[in-house]
Amino acid sequence: NANFYNLTVNSGSYEVDAGSNFNVNSALTVTSGSLDISSYTATVSGATDIDGTLKISTGIYDANNSFTASGGNITFTDAGFLKCALSVGSIGTLSTSNGTVVYDRSSGTQNVTQGTYNNLTIDGNASHQIGGGVGINVLGNLVVNQNGSTVFDVRDKNITVSGTSDINGTLDIGTGTFDANGTFDATGGSVTFTDAGQLNLAGTVTSLGTFTRSTGTVEYDGSSSQTMSGVDYYNLIVNNSSEITMGANASVFGTLTFTSGDVTTNSNTLTIGASGSVSGADASKHINGYCAKITSSTSAFTFPVGDGTRYRPIILTPASSNSNTFTVKYNHSAHSDVSIAGGS
Repeated sequence: NANFYNLTVNSGSYEVDAGSNFNVNSALTVTSGSLDISSYTATVSGATDIDGTLKISTGIYDANNSFTASGGNITFTDAGFLKCALSVGSIGTLSTSNGTVVYDRSSGTQNVTQGTYNNLTIDGNASHQIGGGVGINVLGNLVVNQNGSTVFDVRDKNITVSGTSDINGTLDIGTGTFDANGTFDATGGSVTFTDAGQLNLAGTVTSLGTFTRSTGTVEYDGSSSQTMSGVDYYNLIVNNSSEITMGANASVFGTLTFTSGDVTTNSNTLTIGASGSVSGADASKHINGYCAKITSSTSAFTFPVGDGTRYRPIILTPASSNSNTFTVKYNHSAHSDVSIAGGS
């Protein structure tokens, strides 16, 4: 391994290639030209300032202090890593066909810089939050590692993930939107709404982990059949014309909105909470199966049920104001013959 105190690359139109792993005990600066670490590991203890080009193939650039590439370029040519442990002023012009950017601060709060990434990993025992700007676009996969108290906070921003969202730590959503267009898996992790934000799920939903609803909205908006996670939702939007099936019992405590497609419950029950309501149900979008309502009111409630083809809402008006749970299912089948014996 090579060791430097300060390292400056000022090579104009030329490229400087690493020949081994190396450590920089203070600052690394690329003023002009290009630094190619290739398949090696570069560990920098001081500040990194990239005004030229930093190239990474399968290697690792480990920035353990501040990092900025304002006016510079970060170019991945293969599946390498850029690790950022403290503040990130800018990721410059970042290539988005390869590589993974890792935010791995170990304590406190770290801003995740807005922009477009190939793969993005959140790691370290800190609260990592989307910084200024509109938000983040991940063309590949997002991973939130479970490392003590790893948190990724969307806040009031938007993030779109085209690949897999693997949440092993905690995903916090304030008033922003997390748009998961691939598989979403929070097995062993947590999804926590802290305000009226939204989680859009277009792919396979393996698990929503430990789920906290607050006043958030979950929308299933896939283009092929999806299985709904069995959690207590606040607002739930059904927006899948290919059908949503239930893998477990679930509840809605805010508004259940039908935009497109049915919910098929199988042997499970979709329960509407005491203050819950339903919107948009009709012949092409309703509950095919069991629907329950928790109520202590004597007001009529319309159960949005049918059989997947016919919409046959059932209206129930409780006789008393005692707290009860009423469950219904619509069956489109003739009753069996009944014989009535004559008598005198």
